[in-house]
This record gives sequence, structure tokens and C-alpha cells, in this order.
Amino acid sequence: MATYVVSDIHGYMDLFRKGLEIIDFKPEDTLYVIGDAIDRGPSGIEILRLIKDSENMDLLPGNHEMLMMESVSLRGIPFCTGPQKELWLYYNGGEITFREYTGLSRNERLDLLEWLGSRVLIKPLEINGRKIVLTHSFYLPELENIEYKNLDYNQAWSITWKSMFRSEPEVHIENIYQNYEDITFITGHVPVFRARSSRYTGEVSDEEINLLKPIVIGNLWNIDGGCAIGPNTKRLRNGLIFLRLDDMESFSMEFEKNI
Repeated sequence: MATYVVSDIHGYMDLFRKGLEIIDFKPEDTLYVIGDAIDRGPSGIEILRLIKDSENMDLLPGNHEMLMMESVSLRGIPFCTGPQKELWLYYNGGEITFREYTGLSRNERLDLLEWLGSRVLIKPLEINGRKIVLTHSFYLPELENIEYKNLDYNQAWSITWKSMFRSEPEVHIENIYQNYEDITFITGHVPVFRARSSRYTGEVSDEEINLLKPIVIGNLWNIDGGCAIGPNTKRLRNGLIFLRLDDMESFSMEFEKNI
């Protein structure tokens, strides 16, 4: 019985299923997907429904799930009526997810939206006597175990968008995780090849940047393998990084390059 976490699948169901085979995922195991299961790739809605219907999987929404929830009609009709629709559809790869979403029946859409609204964004766990906190990116201790529907917009936005690895002033934060020495944090949101080139990691060789494995800075682990850029890159190794929380061993599933 093991506990796994993976992040930023971005609609690539085939890669996700291969990753589950690599870790030999069993019914008695547990898997947490810490955000951005959707967008970019073709099967985001299929992935969400697989997680929803699995007794041993759970989702912590990321910024892409938040964009979806702030874009689609919460009445389940197949239209984007929310304030984030342009940002989601045209700038963050949501168009392909929305097409898949409109293929569902209205009851299926309503069921999916209700489930997404009931997911928590910050999940604390205790494994082998250690406190481990899962979050797509940012941590606010007072918001542990709070469902998405019970957060206000700014709270959810902070949790899913802010990162020490991003340079944009509106989303950049300092390394807040070091203030909680008794907690191990697992995040995604920024691909490891980008995080390794940040000022927090010092001098990193080109070979190290291209490693498909977690980046660890003190008590923070980033496991975003870079699925957001898809398989069509020769320069970078990217895909999924599964992390087994029982012993912190990682397992990588790399895209097969097709160019």
C-alpha cells in the first residue's frame, strides 16, 4: 500500500496510463494529482473523469482547473460565459478541453463541475511520521483542506498561480516554504527544467537542467515534468514525474519524441 503524487498531466492520457503501469499502481495504493490535469493535450476531461470515478485517486485543482471553473457555465450548458473564458480558451490551451467537455451530456457536465467544486486545494498528509503538504503551487496554512467552492477567487488564485520559480511580478513569491521546517511540500505548476534555471538553484549545467526528475530545494519538491509543452521537442526531456511519498522515490515517464 503506497501513496503517490503526480502533477501537470495536461491532457495526455496515454502518458498517464503508461506512468501508472511503471509504478505498478494497485487498488490498495493512493494517487493524488496536484493540479493541471487538463488543457494542452487531447484528453483532459477523460483524465478528470477517470480520477473522479476512481476510489483511490484524487485531484487538487491547479490554475488550469480554476480557469475552466471560471469560464464554463455552472448551469452545465455547453457555453463559456465566465470572466476567464478568453484567458482559458485562447492563451492556456483550454479550447481542446472545452470541445471535449461539450461532448458530455448536461448531467455529466453538472456532475463533473460539482466534483471539481468539492476538491481541496491544499492537502496535508502524515506519512511515516512526517507532515507532507500537497498543493499545486502556493501554501496558506489557514486554507488546508478547504474545498474550492468555499474559497474566494483571490484565495484560489494565490494557491494555484503564485510561485517562487516564476519571474512575473504578479505571481512571483519568495521561498516561503523554508518558514515551515517541519513540513515537506510537494508542488507542480512550473516545469522542473525551468525551475532548475531559477536563482534559487545556483549554477546548473545544461545536462542537469534536462533531467526528468524532481527538483528539491530544502523542504520543497517540484514534480512538474513539463507536459505543458507536449511531445514535440527534441531539446528537452519532458513528461510525467510520479513521486512515491512513502520513501520519496521518483519514477519518470518521458514522451516518445515524434519529430
